[in-house]
Amino acid sequence: MGRKKKSTDYIDNNKLKELVTEYVKLNYNDNGEWVQRYEKTMKTRCLKKPEKWHAVEDFINRRKALYNNRGVPTTEDIKKFEAVQIELVKAFYKIADGLLAKMGLILDDEKEDIIHEEVLAAMKYCNRFDEALDTSCFAYITQCMNNAVILYLDDRKKSKLDGNLLYEHELFDTRGTDQMKGMENPDNS
Repeated sequence: MGRKKKSTDYIDNNKLKELVTEYVKLNYNDNGEWVQRYEKTMKTRCLKKPEKWHAVEDFINRRKALYNNRGVPTTEDIKKFEAVQIELVKAFYKIADGLLAKMGLILDDEKEDIIHEEVLAAMKYCNRFDEALDTSCFAYITQCMNNAVILYLDDRKKSKLDGNLLYEHELFDTRGTDQMKGMENPDNS
């Protein structure tokens, strides 16, 4: 019995990490406004664990340096950024689709809406992934997407409770779905 052939929908963690890193480096639309809020939040979170602050502070300083040293993009930079962005969005769509398939909770008429929410969340928060750490980019992106699904389903459940008929299959609790089986990184399987 030979090795199982990889699916064409497989996203390699190392390739994803390279794409995210390149996207963050080239993203001239991101001016780093989020860094100050992120720093304030992380200082508060690290009060109980001061040993973690050094790694967070290093990440924040690297992001600040990136944004401070970024000049006006050239036409070549913009073309390169757009190519990376397209490739990254395709990868995110594959991950989002696979995540929903593993969850098995989503109605077909909402699938595209939820996938869009997942991809938007991944695009928004991928600049917070610390490429210098030896962590899984796939796991980070999957968690961002999972959080987007939870927010979408919670909002949907609230709107259903506010006046629309709530079907029994829609009463499931969306908290804690990140603990579901099958959410792990395919590189580590």
